[in-house]
Amino acid sequence: MDMLAGAAPNLRELNIYWLLDEWEQSTLTNAYQPGDAHEVAIYRALGSLFSIRKVHLTVYCPQLFPHDEDAYKLFSGKFLTRQVEDQEMDTELDDALMNLAFDAQLAKSVFRTISLSKPAFSPPLESVSLRIGALDYMKFSSGRTKAHASDILKYIGRSWICTRNPRDDRPHDFTAAEYNPKAKVERAEALERQYAPKVFDSVVAQSVCRVWPAAKSGDWKKEWHSFSLAIS
Repeated sequence: MDMLAGAAPNLRELNIYWLLDEWEQSTLTNAYQPGDAHEVAIYRALGSLFSIRKVHLTVYCPQLFPHDEDAYKLFSGKFLTRQVEDQEMDTELDDALMNLAFDAQLAKSVFRTISLSKPAFSPPLESVSLRIGALDYMKFSSGRTKAHASDILKYIGRSWICTRNPRDDRPHDFTAAEYNPKAKVERAEALERQYAPKVFDSVVAQSVCRVWPAAKSGDWKKEWHSFSLAIS
């Protein structure tokens, strides 16, 4: 089944496992623009599979530095040494922020889109896990006075598990919880750190403000959000 006919040229990879009578795997190329119609089409195509009950999604972005420690060191080193604006580097960081930002609302939208696409009289969708296939090598910094890309990407790159309400009369009701409770604890500790007042003079913070303009006058930890699915 070609779920991506006519997809946009800038792509990221989406690995999918689903449970019918037995586990099946598919590796698809997901449209780059977060939440666009191509991404929604993938979720609806999954829901159209009559017997599908469980789905595991792993999202990868095309930027290399969130996936590879050496690439991240090289990327962050360029930030520290650059003397002039670098549009290509700025765009790469902006795109990574948009691709990896997953909040509870987006996780719920993915589950709901797949569940509502189920054919009549088909077994209900039981669960959807949505994991970020990046950032594993990154650790939250400590004692720093500037916002670093690793901190911000770990903060917004959240993995989720959505589980259906077991009641048969509520097939589309579900709960969403973070996949890894430890990551939630790490973020809580990060919130206690005080960044310097000049944090938004940093290159990374400028990228945050481009992606989420409200962060210019507020706390970026409260202003960031995922990009909604283009559901019509």
